[in-house]
Amino acid sequence: MAGSPLSVQPEMRARWYLQVEKYGKTVMEVCAIFGMSRETYYKWYNLDHQLVRRNSKRRRLHPHTKLTPRIQLVVYETKVKTPKKTILVHTA
Repeated sequence: MAGSPLSVQPEMRARWYLQVEKYGKTVMEVCAIFGMSRETYYKWYNLDHQLVRRNSKRRRLHPHTKLTPRIQLVVYETKVKTPKKTILVHTA
């Protein structure tokens, strides 16, 4: 969604932080200048400064999921055990 806080580029978010950290503006002033809520500012601040993980919520498996955790493990183990094939390239 264009114009929503979710579409804000990292360069723009860096400008928010710069205003607070370098120029001494308060978060409330920065939010007023850029037209956003304090909640939005702190959400992005925490995400950008690795204070929270982006996908920290565990999702339930869909009832019709075919790739269950057990099958994923089998696929992973098979890939690890199977040696990679080397492709030889002849150069002139």
